[in-house]
Amino acid sequence: MTRKMHQNEFLRFDLGNTRALKALQRAPKPGTAGRMTMPTTALGPSDSDFDYQTYPFYLLSRASGRYNAAMEAALKPLDLDQARWRILLVLAQHEALGTQEIARKVVYKLSTTTRMVQRLERDGYVITRQSDADGRIRNVAITEAGHRVVDQSRPLAQSFYAAAFDGISNTELQAFSKVLAAIDTKLR
Repeated sequence: MTRKMHQNEFLRFDLGNTRALKALQRAPKPGTAGRMTMPTTALGPSDSDFDYQTYPFYLLSRASGRYNAAMEAALKPLDLDQARWRILLVLAQHEALGTQEIARKVVYKLSTTTRMVQRLERDGYVITRQSDADGRIRNVAITEAGHRVVDQSRPLAQSFYAAAFDGISNTELQAFSKVLAAIDTKLR
């Protein structure tokens, strides 16, 4: 017997994002004053005609999963994984960041980010030092070796980017990026 998942259950299962779940729990419930409005282009999980195959979060998760798996395989010859690569990309654009700020930017748990930073430091891709402003914070900066491996990875990432967005106009891509940024903001 199948049962329909309540919207909160689906997000807990699909996203694993506690901030998103908390935001949804604070949102007005359907049937109350300030009724929750749903998009008109896609049926939500509580609709009787709901089809997970057209659900935006399902499609987003699927596309993201395929991209992550392909990038993971492409990064293997560089002895990198997706998690460490994302951290290096962030650090390549900043002089130095605290581990907590890195975790926020790459959307990883702090404990995961700390482990990845330790591994990157062991590999010589980053250095860490105590913050002058706050002794409790360890600042992380990318090394020359880290910049080199990021530069080596860029053509790989570009090939996936080109393949994924082939046939999609710049206008469509900009609109897609705007929608994703809006969703990200709403789920914080």
